[in-house]
Amino acid sequence: MHPDHAGAAHRLKKLTGAKIVSRSHHKAWYSGADGILMHLTDLFLARYMANRMGKPKRNLWYQRKLMVDHAVTDGDAVPMFEDWQVIDTPGHTDRDISVYNAKYSTVYVADLMVEVKKHLIAPFPVFHPNQYRRSVDKVYNLNAKSVLLAHRGPVEFDEVAKNHILDTAPRRPVTHWRVTKIKLNSVLKSMWSRR
Repeated sequence: MHPDHAGAAHRLKKLTGAKIVSRSHHKAWYSGADGILMHLTDLFLARYMANRMGKPKRNLWYQRKLMVDHAVTDGDAVPMFEDWQVIDTPGHTDRDISVYNAKYSTVYVADLMVEVKKHLIAPFPVFHPNQYRRSVDKVYNLNAKSVLLAHRGPVEFDEVAKNHILDTAPRRPVTHWRVTKIKLNSVLKSMWSRR
């Protein structure tokens, strides 16, 4: 549901007639007051990253509630792409999925992992660390010949890479709110100690 993945979904559907497929869930990712704040924060973070990457300024606003054509669960075939299987891989969010093609031994993992300085690491945020670790193991156990990342393309995902991710992945949730709370606490403590 983050801007870099779902931000253009409704626009693409309108332009091309594409269908929107998402993991089945009882509520929208950005629901409630917390969801509104998280949506705004994610838009801010997307703008920040785009600026850092030298991308031109664009309007990044998008509808925070995804209107899904097909809700899928673990093991389902991807609608209209029956040779691709849905694999639940939560952790980064509670509804992340990967898609696996057994015939070509290829799995697309979206943001389950990212590459930084030639190492695969956990993304930011990680809302569910225990689920995240299980998801990394689940993808590793597919023994796929090709592992595709959203922001990189194919990577080598061997035992060394898996162990590096698991060794460096957070053990507690690392989210926008936790980071903000920690930084605010630090600022308040430093202000208090100066008195």
